[in-house]
Amino acid sequence: MSRELYPYYERELAFLRQMSQEFAIRFPSTAGRLLLESNRSSDPHVERLLEAFSLISARIHHRLDDEFPELTDGILHQLYPHFIAPIPSVAILQFDHDHTRASASGVFRLPKGSMMRTQATAGLSCRFGTCFDLDLVPVRISQAECLVSPLPQAIQAPRGTAAVIRIRLESTGNQRLGAFPLDTLRFFINSDSQLAPLVYEALLNNAFAASVSPGGTGKPAPVFLKGRPPVEPAGLDPSEALLPYPAAAPAGFRLLSEFFACPAKFLFFNLCRLGEWLNNPAVDRTADLYFYLSKTSPMLEHGIDAGTFRLGCSPVINLFQRTAEPVTVNRVRSEYRLVPDVANPMGMEIWSVESVEGTTSPDNPSQVYHPFYSFTRGVGVENRKNLWRTVRKPSAQIDDPGTDLFIRLVDLDFRDALVDDKVLVVKTLCTNRQLPEHLQKLGERTRFDLEAAAPISRIQVLRPPTLPVRRVSRRDSYWLLVSHLNLNHLSLTDPERGKDALKEILSLYDPTRQSSGSDGAATNRMACEGIISLVGKNVTARLGGPFQGAIARGTELTLELDPDKFNGIGTFLFATVMERFFALYGSINSFTRLVLREYRSDTPVKTWPPRVGEVPIL
Repeated sequence: MSRELYPYYERELAFLRQMSQEFAIRFPSTAGRLLLESNRSSDPHVERLLEAFSLISARIHHRLDDEFPELTDGILHQLYPHFIAPIPSVAILQFDHDHTRASASGVFRLPKGSMMRTQATAGLSCRFGTCFDLDLVPVRISQAECLVSPLPQAIQAPRGTAAVIRIRLESTGNQRLGAFPLDTLRFFINSDSQLAPLVYEALLNNAFAASVSPGGTGKPAPVFLKGRPPVEPAGLDPSEALLPYPAAAPAGFRLLSEFFACPAKFLFFNLCRLGEWLNNPAVDRTADLYFYLSKTSPMLEHGIDAGTFRLGCSPVINLFQRTAEPVTVNRVRSEYRLVPDVANPMGMEIWSVESVEGTTSPDNPSQVYHPFYSFTRGVGVENRKNLWRTVRKPSAQIDDPGTDLFIRLVDLDFRDALVDDKVLVVKTLCTNRQLPEHLQKLGERTRFDLEAAAPISRIQVLRPPTLPVRRVSRRDSYWLLVSHLNLNHLSLTDPERGKDALKEILSLYDPTRQSSGSDGAATNRMACEGIISLVGKNVTARLGGPFQGAIARGTELTLELDPDKFNGIGTFLFATVMERFFALYGSINSFTRLVLREYRSDTPVKTWPPRVGEVPIL
């Protein structure tokens, strides 16, 4: 009996005992034949009958309280899957390139989805996959610092420079830095939650010029790059998503869920136009990169060192492919529990079902079943019968906070499909349930090993695996859907309700909101409270980029935040994610432009260029 069903059973049994007591008082002769006393029966058969009826009534009551979630679960799974499935454990790793096994070009591509294993915990290794495509090069960061006035004369800082961030790149092999066929180099800001947002803002907002010079003594004057520093935020594109969301799911909402679940995923930035930096005849195996800042802070000046910036890093997530145990379908049951590994039932949990096929014997061809709630289920006679749906339920184990997935075969009218004895082959995406809790205790001592051979000398843990985050019970899914549909009729630019609508959206997409033990739950709540105002106005602008010369109407959003409420996140990092969210949330044939202001400050922190969806229109 599950921990959710047991209170219902106790309540129904207590009600029957109370009613039997009143029945015995009103009808003593009949009660005597049943051996009914004040609150029990001396006849064990009558006692078992009361308990059995209590269990049946408890299941019916529990089912009614579930609000019959077949419809809501289906809609949420298609459009908002983050409300149903748990968010697996996430970590940030650094992969050190082994230049002794490198190719002629010196660059090794570690594709997204590369799998690795940890050391065994509770008898089972956890499997993680990379979330980014990684281009690994034999380059390391040997020095980094933040310089303030008086600056060395050799730097030749432009007018208005308050501080300079210097990063020294050093080739660990025999190749020149400019010889690598790369146009972009990705960095991760590896610092504590107070310094990292400041470094992020310094490089992506406060840096107004950049230069490069060969490293070492007697080096020539720095060569300045044209325009603003070519530094771009990373981790925002659909190809860099943590979780495999359906194409129909709004991408903007995915960004919010990932930001609240793992803010460190967005502490990456790309150094673009790498050829302009390193294709300098004077640059050999070392180079100093200078970023000139318009403003600085004491924490920035004293906190930056060589360990602040890391190369070859990627988030990894506890999600992997697995074929579940075969399911034998018959006419006795209508619902079947999917078991990913019968030998380790507490070590794996199904995150989603990828495909379902059925066969009656090895000699017969397999039959493909389509999801009932999908857009590709077909309209043929056979396709009308070959449908499946899943239901996620709390685990029946009292000490297990995980969930179990049940599959049911139905026809197009949602009736149980009558099939001959078949064996279902179900391919799934799985997590390791609660096993990452043991890894979190190990922290940075957790060992990761790639499953495939690669020229990598070491894997270092920069952010230890987080705890899995479980969103809501099935009973809440109905109200989540109602809240979401209601928000879709509210405008974020409404002068009276826009701020409240934005806060409601953020609370809906904060997966830690109902998980008191989750990492960052208090920080996320404070960030939602730190939104002072959101004001929108209609604007007209001449577009550039792929829309050169066109004039379009759009919306300018002014977001005012209280920096005291964003400790550990930073207003600029939060606004960077929100800028992409607003563009994806906006209407078609229109652009959005975000202006960030901080509380009690008259000067905007940043005004982003207009954007239509994923496309900036400079």
